[in-house]
Amino acid sequence: MGSTRLSTSPYKGLTEAEAVERRQTSGWNELPEAATTGPLAIFLRQFSGFLILILLVAAAVAMALGEWVDAVAIGLVVLINAVLGFVQEWRAETALAALKSMLSPKAIVIRDGQERDIPARELVPDDLILLHSGDTVPADARLIASTGLALDESVLTGE
Repeated sequence: MGSTRLSTSPYKGLTEAEAVERRQTSGWNELPEAATTGPLAIFLRQFSGFLILILLVAAAVAMALGEWVDAVAIGLVVLINAVLGFVQEWRAETALAALKSMLSPKAIVIRDGQERDIPARELVPDDLILLHSGDTVPADARLIASTGLALDESVLTGE
């Protein structure tokens, strides 16, 4: 366990210059983004299901037997299924990206002795974060004072 000593004043917080310096050394308070899946990968993924593979094999067997009508019919069913699956998945990813961009978590910190509302991604080590009832904890933090604190950790523990 590290030192319990704070490297910032519990009343004044960091100065803006200290916050900028710490951001340069620690980076932004954000998790790395998962690599986004491109449209081609989403479309090709539609052909990876077990039943789709069985239908593709059936279409190949029908072609080998000279049953072109059956092969084309099966192929069209697979293609229509892939297009519908792609459209649905693409819309879901687009909606999720739009929702993510609208959500900009905020944090209340004490800097230069003043309470400030900042984007949570601008938090740096040793920032003094003020939390109120119903707030989401915006970063790993050390608790220095509380009154009647209760936390809901079910998101982390799954309980």
